[in-house]
Amino acid sequence: MCRPGSPAVGSLLRPPAAQRLAWPRRSLWSFHIAEVRRSPGRVREAREPAVRASSELAMHLAIYAERPDVGAIVHAHPPAATGFAVAGVAMPAGALAELAGVIGHVPIVAFEMPGTVALGRVVADALQTANVVLLANHGAVAVGTTLADATNLMESLEQAARILVTAHILGGVTELGHRDVIALERARIGGVRPRSAGRRTGDAGGPER
Repeated sequence: MCRPGSPAVGSLLRPPAAQRLAWPRRSLWSFHIAEVRRSPGRVREAREPAVRASSELAMHLAIYAERPDVGAIVHAHPPAATGFAVAGVAMPAGALAELAGVIGHVPIVAFEMPGTVALGRVVADALQTANVVLLANHGAVAVGTTLADATNLMESLEQAARILVTAHILGGVTELGHRDVIALERARIGGVRPRSAGRRTGDAGGPER
């Protein structure tokens, strides 16, 4: 889902619910997109009835409410990354330069029923200190200033997860030294900065409570 124009604009755009997995993202056209217009006290979908927003709309709205700097959100179920969410295993930043220098901290949020306001709350809270989160037994969410930024973060997350799985198969992960991790984090540029970058939670690897 993306927020067109400035964060003050009261409408959101996203792929339609039933068909969003049917098309590769590069073949989406304007008529595939559902527009959701917000007004005080209500949310209504604006285009033709056949094009409906996803059941995860509440989660997207909660994220936008907490992160006015975010211009786009990508929610997906990438297989390798979701495997970490199902196992409750953290993806340590020191395991890969891309994790420390591009993706950043990846908390795992506790399971909440998909499509609920409760899920939106826990995800929005976790995104106060991160730009990518894993949803326990569910999937992942990435945010960015643009749809391209958020998509690239999601793809980088899945790539990192595949590399970590391969490393475990080959004998284990050799992590970078603390000094190198700090240098990579400081060198990270562009994209949306978490609101409280200095505060981290959930480093222990299990779902955050």
